[in-house]
Amino acid sequence: MKIVPLNPDIPPTRVVSVASGKGGVGKTSVTVNLAYALAELGNKVCILDADLGLSNVDILLGVQPRWTLEDVLFDGLPMSQAILPVGRGVDLISGSSGVPRLAELTLPERRRLMDQFKALDTYDYLLVDNSPGITQQILSICLSSKDIIVVVTPDATSITDAYALIKVMSQNGLWWSPQILINRANNPRHARLIFEKIRATAGKHLGLNCNYLGSIMEDRAMSAAGAAQRPLMLLSPGSPAAQDIAAVAKALDDAGLERKGREVTPLRFLDGSIMRLKQQDRSRITVTTTAKRFSQRNATLEASTLLDGLDHLSLCLDRLDLPHTESEQQQLLISMRRELGNLHALLAPAGTAQPVKPVRRTSQPRKQDGNIPAPRAAGNGKALLICPPSPMRDVLTEVLTASGLDTVSAHPRASNGPDFTGYSLGLICWDAPRQELERIVSCAEGTPVVLLRGYRRTPEHEPDLANQAVTVLHKPFKVTDLTGAIRKAAGLS
Repeated sequence: MKIVPLNPDIPPTRVVSVASGKGGVGKTSVTVNLAYALAELGNKVCILDADLGLSNVDILLGVQPRWTLEDVLFDGLPMSQAILPVGRGVDLISGSSGVPRLAELTLPERRRLMDQFKALDTYDYLLVDNSPGITQQILSICLSSKDIIVVVTPDATSITDAYALIKVMSQNGLWWSPQILINRANNPRHARLIFEKIRATAGKHLGLNCNYLGSIMEDRAMSAAGAAQRPLMLLSPGSPAAQDIAAVAKALDDAGLERKGREVTPLRFLDGSIMRLKQQDRSRITVTTTAKRFSQRNATLEASTLLDGLDHLSLCLDRLDLPHTESEQQQLLISMRRELGNLHALLAPAGTAQPVKPVRRTSQPRKQDGNIPAPRAAGNGKALLICPPSPMRDVLTEVLTASGLDTVSAHPRASNGPDFTGYSLGLICWDAPRQELERIVSCAEGTPVVLLRGYRRTPEHEPDLANQAVTVLHKPFKVTDLTGAIRKAAGLS
């Protein structure tokens, strides 16, 4: 039995994506046999078949799943019924065409699916077999996983395509080290040279470190196992390739116990995949399409599109409360800015030449006494955002900008207190002691204020806002509620 340290910081399920820059490198065979090798080490493994090509996991295993992930997504099937046992300690979920359709899910469907994905928390590993190549689906799944295994063969095109995959993932937010696995190698030394070539190139041009997971030697037994539709680890466990796969599984398993890395549970993996797929799906909406759809002043807005976009922003705001790395926070902010741009385009007045995309605004230079300078004259309205430097400050700046307000940011600990003079609204986001909040609000002197508070506390911790023009929103709140409060307080609605 596998002994796992009782460390609450290590998620019980390790999500690993297996990918390749091109087809024909043995990626699916590696995934299947790696699952059986991990099971031999005492792990409980689930394979999620997200490969939409011809070499699917069910074909290699000689099984015909009755249910797929698509049935879970769109027909209300419980996840437990889509899980097919295929070996001792190894289960399979066939993805079918359900994986790319994740972007089509409504908010209620996403919530139901998240509840179903909790069934995967009982596994030690969730191995995701991706399609070969470089697509948005592959990027979304890989970048939402804890570990990424890139399968490469000595073929020159495979090496080139593997580096291309790593490069595109790096451009889309990959900062942690992908695991490089050399398949069909001539000998261990040759495999190591191939890895070093990839590692050096990625380090020089991408600033990204790659880890060497190991190598699998060229072995006819692997092809024979595929033809027999049985795992190599069961058919020929003593073959050279099987022994290599066992070593790779041991290296992967040991690495997972030695380092915490990124914390990715099945639920967080699903959430990340959906968000990235929806982000890419929305980016396909061009300016031309948007202008055509809303060219007439009296045209009726598509409510479903707007609500879906607001739901997306609401989920992003909720996720900002979770622990994230700086890179993950930046990805969230990029996603929210893109969504705000789309919504702004949808709501743009008739006659607008082209939709205006929200831009990041920086704080105004401070005077020597620490106060904020007078607001700029341009703009339909002016807002003073009082919030410490953080990802939330950037998000709130975008929300204020999308609401038609020219925004200036101030640190809440300015020496003489913030100066609200000339602003039509003050937005305060700072979970400070009540005395500090009362001090800041008192500086408003009649300027409407929207105060964002953390989760509700006891009455003695709440500031005394009597006789003050203050609207208080407690987390978690919806973006629509925040936007409505801002517009109402600023007199824009």
